[in-house]
Amino acid sequence: MATDDAGNNAIKTFTITVLTPIQADQKLVSIINGMNLPGGETNSLDAKLGAALSSLNSHGNNTAKNQLNAFINEVNAQTGKKITQTQAAQLLQDVQYIINSIS
Repeated sequence: MATDDAGNNAIKTFTITVLTPIQADQKLVSIINGMNLPGGETNSLDAKLGAALSSLNSHGNNTAKNQLNAFINEVNAQTGKKITQTQAAQLLQDVQYIINSIS
């Protein structure tokens, strides 16, 4: 709720969805699959996320973080080649959120 100096009131609501690391990993796979990356890059990145997902499901949090860091390394290596700067920025931001949310 907000009120301005003239006494006008406004009320707005919004929804915030908090994803678990597992849900965020799955969402990132969907994002990558929608990017249509060239030369098998989609499969390579999906494999890294799939391995991290498997580790998260078995409570291997440190292993999952290592696998997500491998994902980051690949995105960095392919930026400007198979991955655009814009795509890389989105992927790196999303994967960093996942890493930060793993306890």
